Amino acid sequence: MHGHTHTTYYEVVQSMSNPGTPIMLANVGGSVTTYTRQNPSFMMIDFDAETMLPVNMYTYYMDIEKANAEGYPTWELLHDYLDEYGLTDMSPKSMMNLSKRMLTDPSLANLFDWNMHVQQGEEPTAADQVDLFCMTSSSEMHEMHACQESHGLNSGSKYGSDMSMWTL
Repeated sequence: MHGHTHTTYYEVVQSMSNPGTPIMLANVGGSVTTYTRQNPSFMMIDFDAETMLPVNMYTYYMDIEKANAEGYPTWELLHDYLDEYGLTDMSPKSMMNLSKRMLTDPSLANLFDWNMHVQQGEEPTAADQVDLFCMTSSSEMHEMHACQESHGLNSGSKYGSDMSMWTL
């Protein structure tokens, strides 16, 4: 468990009753399909057995070219969240701090964006920091939209906002 402090279940439940308090990082795990020239990947999450709160997240990938050359697939660790992003724990507060750091640290934003794409190709040099912040700090479309519209200054919106002017 890396000797990290852990958020208690009670703290998470308490924070969920306050809409302005972070409860976790919004993140979509990898896909075992290749889509367009992307290596397959999946994520695993370690949970504390007592609290059932996340302790760390790991991304594994398969190098398709290597698997074809060798004749068999192997899954390899791409990264773990604690080490890759310099986190002390996986608490909601740490996850929100990670999102906020992406706004001010272009290198971190580039790394996060590259990891989202299983480090396919060269590491980006100009990831959209605001978009990454808004995507990871919100869990609902109207919140993400309000964040993007304000260039990361407003990460929330009123519940039930009319989204008729914005469509995917």
